[in-house]
Amino acid sequence: MRNQAFSTSQQRTAFSESDTHRHEERNSEIDKHKNDSVGKAQEGKGEWKKELASNSEAAIKADRGEIDASQDSIKKLENETQEILGNKK
Repeated sequence: MRNQAFSTSQQRTAFSESDTHRHEERNSEIDKHKNDSVGKAQEGKGEWKKELASNSEAAIKADRGEIDASQDSIKKLENETQEILGNKK
């Protein structure tokens, strides 16, 4: 009979894998989105928030077509992308 070992995993804060380098800034964003999400849930208006989701959760949601793809949201994403690219220069 083989020995079976127990393993534990480190508790991690909720943030996308791509945001690991902005840890301090990201913590305040997470708290803001968590508080907003809890408040809406208590009012019966809960919603999924991509800001609290992992990259894989967001990808699955997009693959299923369960995201807002309005012109306004697309323009917002384009602006966010340009901002990110501008910060990396």
